[in-house]
Amino acid sequence: SGLNGGLHDPILLGEYLGKVCRGDANEDLLELYVRQRRTANVEFVQTQSIGNKRLLEEADPRKRRENFDNLRRIAGDRNLARDFLVRSSMIWSVRRAAEVT
Repeated sequence: SGLNGGLHDPILLGEYLGKVCRGDANEDLLELYVRQRRTANVEFVQTQSIGNKRLLEEADPRKRRENFDNLRRIAGDRNLARDFLVRSSMIWSVRRAAEVT
């Protein structure tokens, strides 16, 4: 989550800075960037990071097995796997951020 967010942030910022520097947009566009990335961070990155941390720190062998069984179930179902990939790659957060005005 952190690495993906670290990649999405400068891509969008570069796009917006380019528009401002070329005169295609005014500096208000940078305020939109802040709102969009804050939304993505609060709604997705923090939640995903906390969930990942909990999975990694799980010490109970039975719960770890349940977690891995669930991941195998997801991997075995095309629709669930697609949804998992969209969430884990932060594509969902990019789409959500684009909705912010």
